[in-house]
Amino acid sequence: MFSIIILVQLGSSIVVICSSGMVLLSLKPLSIEAISLYFYLITMFTELGMYCWFGNFVYVESLEVINSCYLSHWEERGPAVRKTLFMLMERAKRPLEIKAVRFFTLSFDTFIVVSTIV
Repeated sequence: MFSIIILVQLGSSIVVICSSGMVLLSLKPLSIEAISLYFYLITMFTELGMYCWFGNFVYVESLEVINSCYLSHWEERGPAVRKTLFMLMERAKRPLEIKAVRFFTLSFDTFIVVSTIV
């Protein structure tokens, strides 16, 4: 459910950024309308960037789970803890990603691609 909302939000942000860019081309660069549209575009890019920033943060932090488990002095623990850490490390081999309906992953790469399109 949340991934559908993210897809709609990001898709509408991209459409608004593109259409605002087209409107901006027809305005004088230092007019009041253009300046307000600049601030609006900055706000839209910030919104898009926040989704991608936190998506990338989740991905990077999930890559560190294996190292954290291995460096946790697991050899000093009992068999139950070792087994749990081993299962956690096996699961962590596939990092967590925030996706928008399996269409694209929220990351810095996504933000850069969207930024260069506009």
